[in-house]
Amino acid sequence: MHDSLLRLYAHMAWADEQILSALDVDDPRLDESIALYGHLVAAEFIWLSRILRRDTGAFGPWTVLPLAEAAKLAIAHAAGYVDLIESAPNREDIVSYRTTKGDPMDTPLGDILLHVALHGRLPPRADRLAPAPPRDRRAPHRLHRLQPAVPFDRSPRLNPRDPSSPPPR
Repeated sequence: MHDSLLRLYAHMAWADEQILSALDVDDPRLDESIALYGHLVAAEFIWLSRILRRDTGAFGPWTVLPLAEAAKLAIAHAAGYVDLIESAPNREDIVSYRTTKGDPMDTPLGDILLHVALHGRLPPRADRLAPAPPRDRRAPHRLHRLQPAVPFDRSPRLNPRDPSSPPPR
């Protein structure tokens, strides 16, 4: 699991570089994409702060971040998460924190690390973050447009952590 997490976070850092490169132009049409990228970076900050038991202050998941500030924060987070993973904490350790609404919550560290690594890295988000390249060159530039080998079961389960749990009636 350790190597897989490090690879996921290396991919996250690579994706951040690609997104920053695409957004680093003066084009007002990218304002929504820049705001969405700021959300991803803010979420990474909030989760790392929760794991390390640091105060997030008034920093919320939709805090508006200028692109340059978001880039600095993303680089710092990448290093922070790699340091955390390499320190080999127990992935089953429970992280206690408060949600952005102030409610107490307990979540296994491994679940948080996977959530952060995958947050915003799925194709629908990637399409919203960066403008599409010209149509004739689009195919080689798509980020991992692979379909799952088996259809994803979207039915709700009584226990979402247990795939053998039957859907509710």
